[in-house]
Amino acid sequence: MAEISHDEKDIELGFVETVPSWKLSSHFFPSKIGGKPAWLALSNLPKTEDLNCGVCGKPCVFLLQIYAPIDEKETCFHRTLFLFICRDALCYKQTSNKCFVVLRSQLRRNNEFYDYEPPALDTFDSSINYPSAEKFTTLCLLCGCRGLKKCSACHKAFYCCKVHQTIDWKNDHKKICKSLTEDAALLTCTSASEQILFPQFELATEPEDYDEPSDDETTNEVAMKEYKDYIRVHGEGVLEGVTGASRDLQNMALDESQVDNQFLVFKTRIGHASEQVTALTGVLCSSTPAARAVILVQPTTANTSGNKTFAFLYHQPNEILQS
Repeated sequence: MAEISHDEKDIELGFVETVPSWKLSSHFFPSKIGGKPAWLALSNLPKTEDLNCGVCGKPCVFLLQIYAPIDEKETCFHRTLFLFICRDALCYKQTSNKCFVVLRSQLRRNNEFYDYEPPALDTFDSSINYPSAEKFTTLCLLCGCRGLKKCSACHKAFYCCKVHQTIDWKNDHKKICKSLTEDAALLTCTSASEQILFPQFELATEPEDYDEPSDDETTNEVAMKEYKDYIRVHGEGVLEGVTGASRDLQNMALDESQVDNQFLVFKTRIGHASEQVTALTGVLCSSTPAARAVILVQPTTANTSGNKTFAFLYHQPNEILQS
């Protein structure tokens, strides 16, 4: 049995913070939300088809990454989890994870990309050529993933797929394409990237300070149980004379009550730290490959999916990028 360095029940909460963009580059091993991915392993990036939504087939967009090293395991001295999601709300179905892509990237301490000693986290020197994925491969101008498709006119802009190339052409690239043949420094896609990328923030984590509720604090759960028991004993009120219909409605109500009860417990738990955007367990400290983590993304400025809060249960990454 694999050794667990901490209690798998321990939960780390994540909170968004605004920091200078250089702190979120690969060299500083960031945990972050939004923007382009700060790749850990800088070569052999995922193929475009590996990042496509399993429902609509369109490219998923980077949502967040968590730097989660395992010090006691040599092959996981550096370790980052990446989460990509589809931007099309119609692709999301209950109990389906086809519109999510989770990847794990890990490196030994002695590797081809980074210094053996950790970087100075509060220092940035513009004269230093810090390691980045652009040195090893071409990246999509819009999303920062591997981009092998090249603009046939200027030969300067690269994209991961036709979808992103079309978005950039309509918003930015059409205006500057001819000029790029003489001045590549003009290459930009600001307005196009804003259409598909989430706003960028640092993801700062800290241990959850939460005590399990006592019996007196479970009033809502008790009330829900009493309500369901009452329905079973006394029937369905005004629909009591319509046997078939009332039975179906009763079953539906009981199912919804069960869901509501679970959601109530969920909302009560996260309400103790209302600014949290992630909550992770096990994955930050476990050397077990299948260690579980729950990623909870709440509606903040870093999440434009509306008023819904969704929970993502991670069991095993789709692919190990580097070990």
